[in-house]
Amino acid sequence: MAKNTQSPTDFDVKTMIGKISVAYKNLLEIEDGSPLVGLLLIDGKFINNYLFSGPFLFAEQCLYIPAYEKKEMGWGFKLTKVDIVKMTVKVLTEAKDLVFLDKIEDGRVYFFEDLYKTKSGFVEV
Repeated sequence: MAKNTQSPTDFDVKTMIGKISVAYKNLLEIEDGSPLVGLLLIDGKFINNYLFSGPFLFAEQCLYIPAYEKKEMGWGFKLTKVDIVKMTVKVLTEAKDLVFLDKIEDGRVYFFEDLYKTKSGFVEV
């Protein structure tokens, strides 16, 4: 995916991937100036059990997308893999303060854990 200026606070809320529509609904800020989270729809069908943030990355019929959910102490973001054909969700990381996706390269999904891109990580996919 080409680099762009999207961030967890400002990303496309509707995207077409081929003939498949990916959209966020009911987006809200966790707190003032923080990442947006909301419901995720693929071809008009909700992906249940999670609130999602953006931006996402796409490869091999899967979205790599931050999910926002309760962690042991408060709330956090987990990197998830959403199969857009099977409509399944697989959690790939433990909860972090933020998952700001960067790129997919050599079988890894790279991300930052802060808005300033000073702390990075990756997960094998």
